[in-house]
Amino acid sequence: MSNIVSSPLGLIHLISAIIALIAGVIVISNKKGTTFHKKAGYLYVFSMLVLNITALFIYRLTGGFNIFHIFVLASLFSIVGGMSAPLFNRKNKNWIITHLEVMSWSVVGLYAAFAAEISVRLVSPKYFWIAVFISGGLLTTFGGIFIRRRKKQELSNL
Repeated sequence: MSNIVSSPLGLIHLISAIIALIAGVIVISNKKGTTFHKKAGYLYVFSMLVLNITALFIYRLTGGFNIFHIFVLASLFSIVGGMSAPLFNRKNKNWIITHLEVMSWSVVGLYAAFAAEISVRLVSPKYFWIAVFISGGLLTTFGGIFIRRRKKQELSNL
């Protein structure tokens, strides 16, 4: 376990990541607008905030701020943007689409980060970046297809 978690901060990061991975799938795969959706969604948002904040203080891979930290900042912006739609923009009838798209991309980004983390652990350093780009590219492609389909369904329900 010591090579998976190297500090108490890393443990908090790992726990919040597991919660976010599970909650994210639950949120995007269940009926929208229900009390269950909202509770699971808030769990996802809270775990993502903890995950992202802890990630900003983890420098084990390169010893400093790197491209993954830039993705962390993008993830933070997506969480804030995705939640601002239902909390502050309900007068705009398209808030649902904005929320669906931004939060869905947040989940896709989370799974792409998970694939990158697996690459750090399992792939030879020589092939690390290739593994990150291939896994991230595949997840982003399939995620985009899924999001486009969900968006069409939601637009037909408006």
